[in-house]
Amino acid sequence: MEPGDHVGERFWIGEQVGAGGMGVVYKALDEETELPVALKVFTGRRDADVARARREAMAVAMLEHPNIVRHVASGLLPDGRLFLAMEWIEGLTVADRVDRAGFTLREAVATVRGLAAALAVAHDAGIVHRDVKPSNAILEGGDPTRAKLIDFGVARFGTVATSLTLAGLALGTPGYMAPEQVRGELDLTPATDVFGLGVLFYECATGSYTFTGDHAAALMAKVLFADPQPLGARCPEAPPQLVRLADAMLRKEAHLRPADGAAVVAALDAIGPIPDGPRRQLAQAPAPTVVAELGHCVALAAHGSPDDVGDPPPHDICAELGERAVEGGGRVEVLGTGALVAYFRSHPAAVLASAETWADRARALLPGWTVVVSGVRTDVEAAADAGGRALVKATIARVRQR
Repeated sequence: MEPGDHVGERFWIGEQVGAGGMGVVYKALDEETELPVALKVFTGRRDADVARARREAMAVAMLEHPNIVRHVASGLLPDGRLFLAMEWIEGLTVADRVDRAGFTLREAVATVRGLAAALAVAHDAGIVHRDVKPSNAILEGGDPTRAKLIDFGVARFGTVATSLTLAGLALGTPGYMAPEQVRGELDLTPATDVFGLGVLFYECATGSYTFTGDHAAALMAKVLFADPQPLGARCPEAPPQLVRLADAMLRKEAHLRPADGAAVVAALDAIGPIPDGPRRQLAQAPAPTVVAELGHCVALAAHGSPDDVGDPPPHDICAELGERAVEGGGRVEVLGTGALVAYFRSHPAAVLASAETWADRARALLPGWTVVVSGVRTDVEAAADAGGRALVKATIARVRQR
């Protein structure tokens, strides 16, 4: 498709402004209104790709709210591809804003309140977004009070898991997925979106990433086992009620978070005036010093490449490895990719032995799998990073040996 092409007998294609795995986005002119639109042409041909495209078009068409991107039209191209025309939003994403200029606390709260209001409408319609993150929110005119939620491509409709998710597949963006998404659970609730919104808020308010890692496996391990520093430690001007709300939005257990977007809006409105404070950009706020009194180890077991998706081990093997981890003072989680992650925390002199004992049993029960141990680290974040790097290195070594 080239600039000047006509789409749907209504839209003239202009410049390409974005591209991704699902499609290409153009700035186009709507002949009916003489206004610019964002025209997304979906390029995927697989059944799952087509279903995702239709899902996004349906969600945007269903939901009307000032904080949700507005649907203009959708249809099919002559070659069968789906297109979706949405309002053109002149502005920048939350990801761009937090990286370039940063947010004050008051601006961060205003942005999150708008997005929570958007989610409240979606949740009331039975839709769970499942990919709430800074790059999926645009600030119209750069104004934090005019945030708009976009990209409903992986949204789930209704209370039944009639979604694109396959058994054993985590769907979302590592680092912003809730623990239940990391585990590949199908029956997700609006509290899943609350977690993603909590991650977004933490980053805007503190200028620090909530979870970081060199590899998806490390990020997933941190979401399951690690807690970020409390909001108050990085944003001291935050009122205690706001700190408690931010911590609650990031709870590992879905039932302990605010139930949905409406609950977040109500909680924010109950806090009252928010102080402004300094504007913080990502990566500029140093992490508080942590004195390590315990050792931390992460063991990872994956089939093939760490990015491969497959079936988890049989139930009896998962149960035995779970019991072995508990005996060593740890616990095991099955990731949505089918891989296993075991986390151990105890005295530095003992934690490595516990992790290695578990890894030896995993190698015996899972022939052909790659099993690694991070080694003793000062915190779970460092252990998860080391485990992810070790998994990649071990996988490359196995490939070279073939």
